[in-house]
Amino acid sequence: IFCPCLMQPLDCDVKVEYWHSERKTSRFSKQALELSKDNYNQLVLLIPPKTRKPYQYKLQGNIQEIIAPRVAEGKLTLRLALPEVYVYCDNANPDVLQEWVKILVQIKNNPDFDLEDYAEEQQRL
Repeated sequence: IFCPCLMQPLDCDVKVEYWHSERKTSRFSKQALELSKDNYNQLVLLIPPKTRKPYQYKLQGNIQEIIAPRVAEGKLTLRLALPEVYVYCDNANPDVLQEWVKILVQIKNNPDFDLEDYAEEQQRL
């Protein structure tokens, strides 16, 4: 269940690869990343494909690494633990991506991070 008031979807080119896979995906596809909550009230990353239900990756306690030296160019890589995947993002709006990185860092560093509280705090500023 995605609440658009909490976080702007990130329109970008997306590629997902398993860490140890022999088969590598060679192309990006134009998609939108979304932050949502699952049935257990945990933050998840949704990657909605055009033809079937979205891929869903748990974020809280699952982000191994945020690789973001080229955010100004619209590039980001997330390394997740379970499943062992890299999520590559390219051609994103750098301003929107910078906000995403701030939130992803909060999620990685704080297992009790609450997106609703963060959104309310940002509105007060």
